[in-house]
Amino acid sequence: MCEQLTRERILDVADLQGMPKGRAVVLASGTRPTLITTQPWMNGPHAAAVKASIAAHDPSATTTLDDAQRELVDVGRADGTASAT
Repeated sequence: MCEQLTRERILDVADLQGMPKGRAVVLASGTRPTLITTQPWMNGPHAAAVKASIAAHDPSATTTLDDAQRELVDVGRADGTASAT
């Protein structure tokens, strides 16, 4: 059996910092890094349950939910989609 490891620089810190909101790099063993679009929980099928849990258990629930909504709008702007309400 013969194995060979090679290193290839794909992104540096500046590249990662410069990625728009709503993007992520997935690193999984045995696969090449993959650039993905994130799926905000605020748009998902469990959004109401997540919001209810935050309201019930987070002492700063109002701030947390307001911040989440602002992030969702920022992601919409970054990828050119309409912002959520």
